Amino acid sequence: MGAETGTARLFVGLMLPDGLAAALEQAVAGVLAPAGRGLRRVRASELHLSLAFLGDVERERVEQLGQALERALAASPAPALELVRGGTFPERGRPRVWWIGLAERAGTEGRLAALAARVAGAVGRERGAREPFRAHLTVARTRGRGAPPEVESAFRALRPAGGWRPRSAALVESRLDRPEARYRTLRELPLAPDPCGAEG
Repeated sequence: MGAETGTARLFVGLMLPDGLAAALEQAVAGVLAPAGRGLRRVRASELHLSLAFLGDVERERVEQLGQALERALAASPAPALELVRGGTFPERGRPRVWWIGLAERAGTEGRLAALAARVAGAVGRERGAREPFRAHLTVARTRGRGAPPEVESAFRALRPAGGWRPRSAALVESRLDRPEARYRTLRELPLAPDPCGAEG
């Protein structure tokens, strides 16, 4: 990484475990399949909860940024997250983004917002958070004619099962020129052990 020059398009996120990501991808595909090429579904390996989008950052600053994030998140206990329901952005009109919402399990409420705030604080001098934090996983995007109304209704009724307690966040590079390996984790950012000793 040190030999690279230019900029890197970065975000900080919580990546889904492989098993949960594969199960969610399958559940979403079963509902969205009738839309055909009207939607571009997100691959299981790319499913993540974004904590902050940093945009283009000079590569020579990535190491320093990673260190700042690691220090900031080392004291952040991990939330325990559950998949909740399907939804779209915008909520009215033609959907552009298709997402699965997330909720925190009892006993870990507030940790996700605190984690996002710590990330925003650590990157504030870079780009910072431009929009209010909303916990969701983008699972598809509209293209072409999009999806018929009955597909949207079925997706909004989707209640996928599963959840996870992340052990770390990740500083990730989004490589738009590499469609088969779009995301590259530049640094793992360990979270604090659960203060109550709860299992994930």
